Amino acid sequence: PHQQEAIGRLRNGSILCAGVGTGKSITALGYYYICVCGGVVWDDQQDGENIGPMTQPKDLYIITTARKRDTGEWMKECERFDLQNESDVKITIDSWNNIHKYRDVEEAFFIFDEQRVVGSGTWVREFLHIVRANEWILLSATPGDTWMDYIPVFIANGFYKNRTQFLRRHAIYSPYVTKYPKIERWTEVGYLESLRRRITVTIK
Repeated sequence: PHQQEAIGRLRNGSILCAGVGTGKSITALGYYYICVCGGVVWDDQQDGENIGPMTQPKDLYIITTARKRDTGEWMKECERFDLQNESDVKITIDSWNNIHKYRDVEEAFFIFDEQRVVGSGTWVREFLHIVRANEWILLSATPGDTWMDYIPVFIANGFYKNRTQFLRRHAIYSPYVTKYPKIERWTEVGYLESLRRRITVTIK
């Protein structure tokens, strides 16, 4: 029930938050199968068949850790929805190190597993490029420790045009001269918290 409730709250651009062993992967695939691709899942079927065909299939890309890719954890979860036998769906599972390979993909669905979109490096730039042309959700046990960690996801959701706009609006820098600018505090924290609530879905 808690996974079904989370599926009902997920939207394009959401962060699905939960600890290890709470079912982030199966919940994310359930959202993809039911809400994105129009598939049906029944709770109880006497003949054992509990999934119906997709009505709007979309290719699936899962960007995860190299370990999860290599151990086949995600493919095992995909088998629960019989996705490997869906002739109209291409499944690609790869690591964050190879995210650049998928920057030109369009009209697919991406699951970004294990939050890596923090800062302003290559992974963030490729992530922001990909989400312009695709539907997506992000999975994380720890979505962010500071507001800086949320900047890429806020931009991806269209809340801000870029990092500069976010910092100009919300960052108050220390008046003391240092080698690097130091953020002393944040403004409009209540507004930032409301944005975080809009995109965060927690499995309880």
